[in-house]
Amino acid sequence: QGDPAPMLLSPQGTHVAVGDHDTGGADLAVVDLRTGHSTVHPLPAGRSIVPLAWSPDGKQVAYQFSAEPTNPYGGFPITGDVGLLDPQTGIAEALPGASNVKTAAFSPDGTELALQQGLFGGTLEVVSLVGDSPRVVQAPGGELDGPAAWSPDGLLLATTEVDTCRYPELGRPCVGDRTEISFADATGQGRRVPDPLPVD
Repeated sequence: QGDPAPMLLSPQGTHVAVGDHDTGGADLAVVDLRTGHSTVHPLPAGRSIVPLAWSPDGKQVAYQFSAEPTNPYGGFPITGDVGLLDPQTGIAEALPGASNVKTAAFSPDGTELALQQGLFGGTLEVVSLVGDSPRVVQAPGGELDGPAAWSPDGLLLATTEVDTCRYPELGRPCVGDRTEISFADATGQGRRVPDPLPVD
């Protein structure tokens, strides 16, 4: 079958967003797993399209797009600009100021998007999708821990250590497997957060 496309399951488990690391036409396909029907949504730009996160209600998909093809085996993390797609209407638009983004996660109410910008993090940017000002959140673990990183109460963001062993081409010392999940105050108000959580 060859290499699989970059894809992401919806929170309800009913749809999959499917991108492409090297496409001649910018689009994002959404597959309905109940029927097998696939809807292809044209996007404004991008030679590479990678789905990053679904909103909790399944009404938006945040995707990463780049002007050049991306290589998941190139030895470097993939970063790019961020766009938002409404799968129901097919409307897609770029998120202003969201560039060099590696990972994203929607807030539980879908009104905010946490962005991991850059390769090694240390801080996260939380942007509002309803017109409020963005804010910076300190990320003690280094990087946002994927599209489900936001706690259900909206107060915490899960972060993990940067896996330098996975990317030897970056020239950073290999520190071994990830050993803990740390937590950041998603509100940016200096709230106390739980201690790091060890993982196997």
